[in-house]
Amino acid sequence: MPTQVPLMNRGEIPLRQSGTMVARTAQLSAGDTGLGRALQGVGAQLAEMAVKEQQADDARLMIDFEGEMRAAVDRQSQFQQQNQEQGDWLPQWEKESSALQKRMDGLKVSDRTRLALTQTFGQFSDRHTLNIRGQAFEQSQTRAKQSFENRINQAVQSGNADEVGQTIRLAKSSGVGLPEQWDAVELSAQEKVKGVQIDRANTAAETALANNDVETAQSVIEASPMPEDQKKLALARLASGAARKKEYDSLLVIANDDPDRALELAPMQEKSGKITGMDRLNIEREAMQSKAFKRRDSVTKYK
Repeated sequence: MPTQVPLMNRGEIPLRQSGTMVARTAQLSAGDTGLGRALQGVGAQLAEMAVKEQQADDARLMIDFEGEMRAAVDRQSQFQQQNQEQGDWLPQWEKESSALQKRMDGLKVSDRTRLALTQTFGQFSDRHTLNIRGQAFEQSQTRAKQSFENRINQAVQSGNADEVGQTIRLAKSSGVGLPEQWDAVELSAQEKVKGVQIDRANTAAETALANNDVETAQSVIEASPMPEDQKKLALARLASGAARKKEYDSLLVIANDDPDRALELAPMQEKSGKITGMDRLNIEREAMQSKAFKRRDSVTKYK
């Protein structure tokens, strides 16, 4: 049915010819006129334009907001790279997420778009919160593991087997890594500790032997963690070294008292294995110096 448009003067239209009022129908059918159809068309166009404008604004604002979310993730990544303290990571992300929430709340979008945007942002925030929690956990595990390994390495270098064991027990109780992994680390570390202790025992024995303290040298070797076969070999070398040093010291005395005799004996003792080639050279050098001093003293005496 055509739209009814109210008319002024209750539809009574004056007739100029007679000057009298002629009663007409109180309403005319606007749908039957071109003006009515035009008004209806304009209204529909305006409504359609408003819808399209809102859709365009919604799309633009959503795209812009997605860019802001990506920028927030980039800032968070940069923050974590520059700040190794993982305890600061999640509070920083909460600041970023809160700022994004306020920005989203201020967007002038349609209800439908706001609902979709809220769901998208919620998923985005939750996902990155979980990611950052996971990254912080991994960072804490990595840093703790590195601290344990550093302490174990220090204990190995100092040859401290007890400290290695204590650190391994602490690592296991902390929940960092698997117990089986720390068992393997301890086995390797304790072997290295033994190597350090053996090297130190050999050095201490050599020092004691150089000071003619054979008893101390033997005690150091026997107390070391060497395997029994290696220990026997070390003690045999120690005994041989003690005998060599005794022979060497004896030849040095002869080199000072009777240089010619020392020069004769040194090659013989080297050949028999009682002294080394370096020992022989030292004895010969000492004997030649002794002969020179003796000649000088002889010349001075008869002047």
